[in-house]
Amino acid sequence: MSGTASYYQTPWYDWHDLVFYTSQIHPDGSGWNACGQACLATGALATGAIEAGTPWAEVMNTCSLVTRGYPDNPAAGYTSFAQLEQGFEYYNIDYGLTYDWNTIYQAPWSLLLVVGALLKHTNGTPHTPASWFGGNMTFPDHFVCYCPAYEGAGDVVMNPLLPEGGMAHTIVDSIRNGFGGGYVLYNLPVPTTEPTPPPDPDDLPPARFEALREFGLKPNPAHGGPNLVTIKQGAQGNDTGIRVVDASVPPDPNLRWARLNYGSSGSWYDGWCEGNTKAFRRI
Repeated sequence: MSGTASYYQTPWYDWHDLVFYTSQIHPDGSGWNACGQACLATGALATGAIEAGTPWAEVMNTCSLVTRGYPDNPAAGYTSFAQLEQGFEYYNIDYGLTYDWNTIYQAPWSLLLVVGALLKHTNGTPHTPASWFGGNMTFPDHFVCYCPAYEGAGDVVMNPLLPEGGMAHTIVDSIRNGFGGGYVLYNLPVPTTEPTPPPDPDDLPPARFEALREFGLKPNPAHGGPNLVTIKQGAQGNDTGIRVVDASVPPDPNLRWARLNYGSSGSWYDGWCEGNTKAFRRI
């Protein structure tokens, strides 16, 4: 059945007990076209349509049968949206197809078609080698589950090509830039209790700082957008001691931003750096 009702939730709830990751990688390390089936299994496990503890091979074979009409095997081809919808119907998952990124970004659960080789961890490293996708960097060719409300980070992807437990904090632009459509999954479970509000930030006395690695100074205490300036490893400046909570959308309740002053090439910059990422030390 196709979903029609909005099902958006306030972010930064605790999702740990509600996520069931399914890999498309076989125990011997081999793999083939089965990302759609692995993502379908993730959703079906979350709703209880597939019983937790069901053997992996049985899960993958069933998901392949209900979508493609044949068991999981190395000759399997790509999975279409129409085939995925057969799987949603079989497992009674309420879904809605959309090509609108903002709709996807606000939904607690979704299943996306993306350019697999574009996906990058937040440290800049790719999820997988580009060779796994034949070097394709333009055509959407890989299904992932996306859970932007997970821990309020806005960037958590469940990629069935990652190792067991493959939930990865992912550069959002690397998801969005390869987005080729996807499904909001409406009737999957979401947390029902709000977390404890984060404590107020603790301001510190002013001090000098030294950059422990290269980082960008932001104009606002939030992710995204251009940097005011890039501060090189070893450079020094002033730490005002001011700390504020994250203003990203959605925010990370555990992240504090530090207000720093830095001079370079005759210019003076007043901006923000993530304060608990070991980018700098106070001296």
